[in-house]
Amino acid sequence: MKQYAIYAALLFVLLAVVPVLTNGMHPQQAVTQEETVIRESATARTRSDETEDNASETIETINVVRAASGKTETLAVTEYILGCVAGEMALGYHEEALKAQAVACYTYAVYRTNAGEKTISDSSENAQAYLDLEARKKRWGDAFARNEDKLGKIVSEVRGKQILYDGKPILAAFHSNNAGMTESALVYWGTDYPYLQSVQSKGDRLSPDLTAVVTFSSSVMKSKLNDADGVKLGKNAIDWFGISTRSDAGTITSILVGGKELTGVSLRTVLGLRSANFEIKYKDDTFTVTTKGLGHGVGMSQYGADFMARQGSGYTEILEHYYTGCTVA
Repeated sequence: MKQYAIYAALLFVLLAVVPVLTNGMHPQQAVTQEETVIRESATARTRSDETEDNASETIETINVVRAASGKTETLAVTEYILGCVAGEMALGYHEEALKAQAVACYTYAVYRTNAGEKTISDSSENAQAYLDLEARKKRWGDAFARNEDKLGKIVSEVRGKQILYDGKPILAAFHSNNAGMTESALVYWGTDYPYLQSVQSKGDRLSPDLTAVVTFSSSVMKSKLNDADGVKLGKNAIDWFGISTRSDAGTITSILVGGKELTGVSLRTVLGLRSANFEIKYKDDTFTVTTKGLGHGVGMSQYGADFMARQGSGYTEILEHYYTGCTVA
């Protein structure tokens, strides 16, 4: 009986120590799990069917290529996610929206890592933005200490959370805002992901940043369109643009330009537009282009996430709304 009591005491000690060993790490050293996000102009990629993603797998560091210098830095995951959220979402957004962004950024990093990529760029043009400590100090100025503390707590609260589809981390695409409905990956990138489908995002219609107008003289428009393959412009500028079709979410799926059928995505690139949801009008030798939304429109809407949060939704509900059939764990 005495020997049994000794074993029981030892077991109690072990149970008390294990949580300390697993959870008592400094935030910069904490082991996190998996997640994903694709950003503006990034190419949607399909992982090989041979790749086995393990949802319980963890990553401790991320190799980040700094676009400005071309140098690669190895960062603790917590610092990387903190810097990504700072670079991708305004700190004035609701805390639940910021949590959703943090989970999305982490999922993206794990997805890319699981796909065998050894580095991730800090450019939002081909990955997701990252602001290091000095950049955050510069951006926030006198509000740095307050914002850093706020963001640190948010990232800590969702550390290790990931967006999963069929038990695997997803390509968690996100964008700034849309015209009231997100776009499917199939329409925008031509690659279908079961969790990147078009869903309602009605709050986006209230965004003060919903529409934007840009004008081009006919000469400037002609010079830009000359860069598009197969486009042959006639003498009359009013005839340069023809019939267009669009998706339910508003993305231009095809448009005749100088007799050549282009996608809205390709024309967006040629003209440098904010989105592929646009309308073109011509008058007095000037083209007026009105865009709706900002970004590719696929996945989570940042403005929509903030709207949902202010209506009472938590970060899990937000993520499971924008990523069809997914769970957060």
